[in-house]
Amino acid sequence: MLEAGNAADVAPFVAACGFRPALLEQALARSPATPADLLAARLLPLAPVLRVLLAPVWRAGGLVPRAGAAAADSARPEFRAARPDRDHRRCRVAALPTLVAASLLDIAIGLALLARFRVRAVAIAVMAGYSAILPIAFPVLWAGPFGPLVKNVAVLGLALAVRAGETDHG
Repeated sequence: MLEAGNAADVAPFVAACGFRPALLEQALARSPATPADLLAARLLPLAPVLRVLLAPVWRAGGLVPRAGAAAADSARPEFRAARPDRDHRRCRVAALPTLVAASLLDIAIGLALLARFRVRAVAIAVMAGYSAILPIAFPVLWAGPFGPLVKNVAVLGLALAVRAGETDHG
């Protein structure tokens, strides 16, 4: 049918509708795609991928400290040297409930991302909070192995991209 053509006479259509249909190329030329249209077309398919990439970062951020890595790090000499003015016994007592609460929050955010709950704004706020508090409490984290605070910048960017890819209808 495509080779033989399947177009009919447009006269009955023009009489019924009052206008002559344009060829597809002409109609598209009247309203070309804007840079925003092109960007949306390129990024929209990435939205679910970005969400799936971000979720394990949050889950790992909650599971690793729960396994004891962060608690062991907080006892290391460079952490004590970072803030010598603190009473470290009192800090360690307060650190455990804070660590558990932060770990559970991170795990919950990771699971909620996978379940497509709208927690991206919460995740962004939590990441910004961590990035503001931790450098004051432990400035050595900027230079730590695997860049615990440096990675926050990239993760925050990923979270903002996921948030930007959300639509009002789902």
